[in-house]
Amino acid sequence: TSPTSSSSIPDDDDHHDDSTRDFGLSSWLPSYHTTPDKVIDPTGGGNAFLGALAVMHARGAGLEEAARWGNVAASLAIEQVGMPVVSVDERGKERWNGVLVGERMKELECRSAGGDEGLATRKERFDAQT
Repeated sequence: TSPTSSSSIPDDDDHHDDSTRDFGLSSWLPSYHTTPDKVIDPTGGGNAFLGALAVMHARGAGLEEAARWGNVAASLAIEQVGMPVVSVDERGKERWNGVLVGERMKELECRSAGGDEGLATRKERFDAQT
């Protein structure tokens, strides 16, 4: 069963299995791109998001941080047709589509700072605009 399941299944002794519980996850995270001008082809964006989320969560990141990494990965995947362009700059730093991934992550973290309350507030503003 899913660790985020809200149901609890009795085990052989009719005790409820504590490994299946609702963690109460209710955050809303903005995407990296706020306008469509750099979005060229959305193909692969979802796969990139889920891949990065899974890897970062497996490495110990919480779900919210892992989702931010997923957003960054998806943002890089949709900026061109095909795979992102990976290069190494003169300082030996790896760049994806010409940007340092860590810098993009910091930018997204700054935009979504404020924890769950800040995220909820931004979602309410977004919902009010639509």
